[in-house]
Amino acid sequence: MKSSESIKTIAAAMNAVRKDIKQPEKNAKNPFFKSDYVTLEGVVDAIDKALPKGFSYTQEVASEGNQVSVSTILMSDSGEWIQFEPLTMPVTKNDAQAFGSAETYARRYSLSAIFGVTSDLDDDGNKATKSAPKEQPRKQTRTRRPANQKPDPNAKAKQNLKARLKALSTEMKVA
Repeated sequence: MKSSESIKTIAAAMNAVRKDIKQPEKNAKNPFFKSDYVTLEGVVDAIDKALPKGFSYTQEVASEGNQVSVSTILMSDSGEWIQFEPLTMPVTKNDAQAFGSAETYARRYSLSAIFGVTSDLDDDGNKATKSAPKEQPRKQTRTRRPANQKPDPNAKAKQNLKARLKALSTEMKVA
């Protein structure tokens, strides 16, 4: 975090914001986790209503590779300012929609953390740390092939490919 030499005015304003902010209602659904959340617009609206006159914020967005970073700067008309460390999010696909989604997510969570907006169900990090379900060991069964049938030369490669696809599928569900 970087700041002006003094942040006395901003500190007092932030104390007031934390007391006055009205927590927004969850107004959107996340079908992937089957949960409700507050949109970026809901977070911004709650902050703007509680922010005293003479104070504002801006967010700088930068991207590098498959990551989007958002840095929030809080400013006072007294000249004081605080620049918070950037929140960096991975971009899951290489398209504009994915970059926009990662940017929106980073902006929403950065503002929520700075201003004390509780925009999501607090599951204590369970969804982020939940491990994949353990696979039950399978009984190995051998099938006899007819005497005139030759073994499939690609059987091992097919088996390895199936295992890799299954692992990738599990990994994608967790991410």
